[in-house]
Order: sequence, then C-alpha cells, then structure tokens
Amino acid sequence: MKVTRRITRRSQLRAPQTSYSAHPSWERRKKLKFDSFVLLFCAVAILMTFAALHSYVTDISSYVSKVSSDMSKQKPKTRFPSREKKYLQKRTVLSSSKHATIDSSFIAKLKNLSKPFDFFIKILPNIGGRPLKSDVVELRHCDLSKIDYANYSVWASTILNDAWPKFEAKLKAKTSEVLDLNQNTWEKFMIPEFALGLLEVYATHSGHCDFSKFPLQIAYDLRSQASMLNAISPPPEKNLRLVIVIVAFKDSKHLSRIIRAVHMPHHYIIIHLERLTPSNYVKNVEKIASQYNNVVVVQFGTVTYRTDSVSFVNYQIMNWITNNLGLEYDYYLTLGGAVYPLFNAEDLLIHLEHTKRDVWLGELTHGGNLLVDGNTDQHHYLMRKRLIYTSGKRKYQQRTKKYLNNGFVPNIPSYIQRNMTKKTNSGNQGVFSKKFVKELTNSPDVKELFATAKYGCCCCLEERTWIAAASIIGYEKQALARASIFQVWGGKETCGSSMNNAVLGVNASICFRNEDATEGSVYLEKNHVGGDAVYFKGNETLSVLRKAKNRGFMFARKFSSEDSNSMKLLDLIEKKFHNK
Repeated sequence: MKVTRRITRRSQLRAPQTSYSAHPSWERRKKLKFDSFVLLFCAVAILMTFAALHSYVTDISSYVSKVSSDMSKQKPKTRFPSREKKYLQKRTVLSSSKHATIDSSFIAKLKNLSKPFDFFIKILPNIGGRPLKSDVVELRHCDLSKIDYANYSVWASTILNDAWPKFEAKLKAKTSEVLDLNQNTWEKFMIPEFALGLLEVYATHSGHCDFSKFPLQIAYDLRSQASMLNAISPPPEKNLRLVIVIVAFKDSKHLSRIIRAVHMPHHYIIIHLERLTPSNYVKNVEKIASQYNNVVVVQFGTVTYRTDSVSFVNYQIMNWITNNLGLEYDYYLTLGGAVYPLFNAEDLLIHLEHTKRDVWLGELTHGGNLLVDGNTDQHHYLMRKRLIYTSGKRKYQQRTKKYLNNGFVPNIPSYIQRNMTKKTNSGNQGVFSKKFVKELTNSPDVKELFATAKYGCCCCLEERTWIAAASIIGYEKQALARASIFQVWGGKETCGSSMNNAVLGVNASICFRNEDATEGSVYLEKNHVGGDAVYFKGNETLSVLRKAKNRGFMFARKFSSEDSNSMKLLDLIEKKFHNK
C-alpha cells in the first residue's frame, strides 16, 4: 500500500506538467539570460559611442591646432591666393547678361584680403546674396585674378570716402539730383555699384582687360523689335536705305515732327529710351511709333547727364543692327531728340547718293582756336572720372577728384593718345556708311576707347572720342572735312556769355556762337584765328542755315516745341527748304 501510494503521489505530481518551459526554475533562467543579453548589448553600444566621440574630438583638436599654427605663421595677403584664382577665372563678378553681379561667395573671398580691404569688409556685406545689376559696369572681358586687390582697395576706398561728404551736403540741401536718395541708399546700393565701377576702371587702366572679348550685346529682350525690323519691305530699286536712330528723352511733340520729316517706308527707324524713362513719356513715344510699320522703340540702359553714356548706347545699337541682326542698309544716322533736317526725306537720299562719303562729323574749334596736331593733349579728358549709379530706381553721378591718388598711374594706350588730338561734332549726331559702322563695331581698339570713356564727362569727351575712333580705323581726314549737324552755342542776349548748346530761333536780340571749322566754313572764310569766335543774331539764323545746307549740312539743332521762336524757325525751314 505504501509503494502504491508513493507511485500514485509521483504520478499525481507529474501529471499536470506538460513541458520544461512551464517549470518555475526555467522561467527564472530564461529571464536571467534575457537580462544579461540586454546588458551586454547596451555595454557594447556605449563603448562604440565613446570610441566615436573620442575620434571626432581628436580630429577637431588636431584641425584647430593646425589652423592656429597656420594663422600664426601666415603673412597678410595682398593678392588672391592661388586656390581663389580658379574661382575668379569662373567670373565671380559676372552675370549671363551685360549686368555686373556680386554675390555672397565673392564677398567671402574679399573678406580674406587682410587689412587693406577693411573698408570693403564693412560695406560689401550689405549686399548679401542680392544680385547687383548695373547699366554701366562690364567686367566679363577682364582677368580679375591679375588685379592687385590690396592696392585697388586703398585707391578705391580713398575715392569713396571722399565722395560721401559731397553727397551728404546735397542731401542736407535737398537738391533735385538726390531726390528719393538717402544715406541707406548710399551704403547699401550706391557704394557697391561704385566699387564695381572702380574695379572696371582699375582693371582697364592696369591692362588686365581683353577688348577683343568686350561684349557689346544689349542685355534686354529686343526680339519683338527685331522681328518688326526684319519684316520691313526692301527699298524700291536704286533707292538708298537708312538706319535712323533717335535717342530721345523729352519733347515727344518735336520727336513726332522729326519722324514725319525723315520718314520713308523702307527705312529702319529706331527710337531709344533709357530704362528709367517716365511711363507717361514712354506711352507718348509708343503712340507715335504705332502710327508707322517701320518705327520701333527700344528701351534699355541709363543715359546719365554729364557722362558719355549716350555714345556707348549708340555704339551698342550700331552693333545690334549691323552685327547681331545683320540688316542691310546704306547709311546709319545717329540723331538726338532736338534736331531737324534741312533736307526733306527724298532730297536727303539724293544728297547722300551724290556725296558718296563714309563719315560726317565735322571739325570744331576750341574756344575759337583750331587744335593743331602735335600741340594738343586731348586724351587727358579720359582722366576725368565720375562715379555712376544706375542699379536703382533713380540714377546718380558724381565727379571724383581723387582718381589719380595713391600712386595710381592710368595706362592710356599709345594708339589712343596718338589719335585723340582733334575736336569734332559728337558722333551722337553723325552720319556713317555701313562699311564704317562695320569697322567701328569690330575694332578692339575702338571698344577700348569707348569703354574707357564711359566713366568720363559728357561734352568734353563725345566731341573727341568719335573723331579718335574714326582716326583709329583710318577715316580721320573724311571725318574732319564734313559735318552732318549744324549746331550753335550761346543763345543769350550777350554774345559770349554762355557755352551751352543753344535753342535756335529767329529772335533778333539773341546771339549765337558758331565753332564750325569744316571746309568752306564762315570761320575759315573770315580767317578768325586766335580766339575770335563767329557770332550771329537770331534774325540771321535762316540765312545761316541756308548756307549750311548748301555746304552739305543735313541737320541742325537745337529746336524745342516749347519755344515759340524755335517753332517759327521750323515753319520757315519746312516752307523754304522742304518746299511744303
């Protein structure tokens, strides 16, 4: 009985157990094994993290030590290091169009230039990553890696520091030329464009620009205007075709009268307006152009009074018409918005056909004296530089007298010095054959001349650069001999009291001054040499213009629709000269 009970008890004890996993001891072992595995995994992870951190900290420490060591040994830099030259060669201060662009990466490069660039370190961050567009700055043809930036920064900062007090005085006086401008505009927008303009001047005069690569392309979309010009019907057989470019900025009423007087349906007539032209004037001009199938309006660039910006605008349009569009024509006329023809449209073509010349500029006296070769130094006008601001909603220019400071000696090429010895009417009021225009726009030397002159003063340069350009390409004699435009100075009651361009009229009390020195001129006829200018009164104007027309002058200036005496003279010209 005892044995049976023992067996029964064991079987009773074992009967409920179905597996080892259900036993309490196995449960405890299983939990202990899992906990050990978790602890081991965590320990390994912690060890790996510490190892990675140790390696990272070691690398940072060695890097900091190396940089500190290099900085302690490094000397102040005066040029871009070699690793930055590659960056500069990719046109750091460029854009895909004519506009110069400066961005934050270029600023970072400038900040590495040590003490001489402290001035620019202060002003350039104001630009940030914002593209800076300019209608005047062009740097794509210059090798910026060759510039001595240490010297440039000292030179440019002296100019800009000197410019601020003059601008500040205008702000305090609230003059019209600084309307809507302020100190914030000066620091954030004007100074950066001035700095880039000075960079171009420095690169040009240091010989670091290749003018065979100088771009004349207009950085605005003119495809619709090009389509209109290409669609103009060819001229009748044996008729000459003209390109007539008028740079206009006011007096749309007189502009309309000019176009009526010169218009023929096969001519190409282009009216240029600057980018900042008031919208109401733009509308008036577009309304005038809409009346004709062969008149187009192109709006680009900035025309700044007292600079030679109009010459560069005309040079660009010449390139666009002749080289980019490849239009066929016989003569190219550049006109201002205040001219008027002395011939009617048909007679003008007959006159051009019979003369068979390539260029009309016309020699002028200077204060009543002829400029004699070997006795004149006209290229010094290229030394008169201006700071030009075009990238905002208002333009501004200011002359600088610090251009030749800090030992800076500008390099004026010998061919410019050799050919810049005469004075003529401006080429912005000229007549040129297609052959002449082709040579002019394809000459690297002429490109350098106009690029150098664009930061200079207006009248003192445009009366010298165009004849210098004609001389460079071999047309000096022709350019001096005949003028296309008859113009006068004065326009006051007292003779010799003004050297401003005068508005022509028939008022007998007004005195006009003539400086024409072309073949057959009154100046040469009367042999007025030694400072004696030629004067005439308003009641003589019509007879003087008749003589000018007989000598081959095609246009006269200036006229104004707001001047009653000027309008009377225009009516007489149309009646007596145009046979209307």
